[in-house]
Amino acid sequence: MEKKISIAIDGPAGAGKSTIARRLAQEMGYRYVDTGAIYRTVAYFMDLWGVSPKDTDGVNRYIDELTVNIEYDDEGAQHMIMNGMDVTADIRTPEISQKASLIAAQPVVREALLDMQREAARQPRCGLTGAVRSSRRGTRRWTTIRS
Repeated sequence: MEKKISIAIDGPAGAGKSTIARRLAQEMGYRYVDTGAIYRTVAYFMDLWGVSPKDTDGVNRYIDELTVNIEYDDEGAQHMIMNGMDVTADIRTPEISQKASLIAAQPVVREALLDMQREAARQPRCGLTGAVRSSRRGTRRWTTIRS
């Protein structure tokens, strides 16, 4: 049985986590999972519905209407798919970044996305089974992946 590896790089905003994680994943032939983009996608969705990231009732009400998928192009670049639409460019604004930090604090959001993040890391790249991710949320939420 091949051992699956998950590497998490945590730290504050602007510390270079994503840059290091992306390079490490490329060097090792692993999948890079940008968890920040996942939370940005949720923030963008809630923003489209006019739901504040601090509105727990609103987030709870709409979270089940959201489907988030991660796709990778031939170069390994991650694309965020929200309810069937590629929103990769739309989520990279300062406003959505700020809202993503707040939306990530919502327990229902973290629980809804945890399985998806684990599944994204399970998908092998270049025949290897491993993943590297960057996050400001801590490593304890993303446990070692086992088959």
